Amino acid sequence: MPYLEQPPAFVARTGSERGTTPTGSRPPVPGPPEGSLREHGVPDGEAGEVAALAVAAAEGAVALCRAWRTTDALDAVEARLGALIRAAAAGRP
Repeated sequence: MPYLEQPPAFVARTGSERGTTPTGSRPPVPGPPEGSLREHGVPDGEAGEVAALAVAAAEGAVALCRAWRTTDALDAVEARLGALIRAAAAGRP
């Protein structure tokens, strides 16, 4: 079940993936995942906190999945983070 119409890209954009301007300089690109959350409507003051929570939750879920030998933790994190990110992007607390 997708939690956003266009999910944030949680992959670092570097090198040729960023592209260049005609003069050869790179345009400013916000760092993922915080920048991606901003692009999807999460307010500036909240994007960093939501990004840190998402990364910490995902890393913790991976550790639990390895210990439990099941993907239940990732499934739970996806469901809760999806709801949190949708609410943050809509401007709800």
